Amino acid sequence: KRKIYTETGIFFMYFHIVKQRGAVNMEKETGVLVIAGACMLVLFIVTVKHKAELLLNFCLRAVMGGISIYGINILMEMWGIPCAVGINLYSLLTSGTLGFSGVSLLYAVAAFHFL
Repeated sequence: KRKIYTETGIFFMYFHIVKQRGAVNMEKETGVLVIAGACMLVLFIVTVKHKAELLLNFCLRAVMGGISIYGINILMEMWGIPCAVGINLYSLLTSGTLGFSGVSLLYAVAAFHFL
């Protein structure tokens, strides 16, 4: 097989493309699909990484919220204030979603019921 050298591009004196006679060239649509597939793969990897970070943050806030609810309940009992928040799925979801402000919201609702 004989190789043909052609000069193309902006820097034509340094850039050479080697073409072979009888070689199969990639169709334009196939090239676009390959590039689009690579872009979609990169976006998928970035999204999965971002979702994992969000899930980890949610779990850490939920655990810290449960610990703070337990500690605040003990302090309220020691001070003789009958305003306690139970540790259940809803309180952990609230503290995991809203953080410490969710814990404050739970105690505000409990105090409202106390009044």
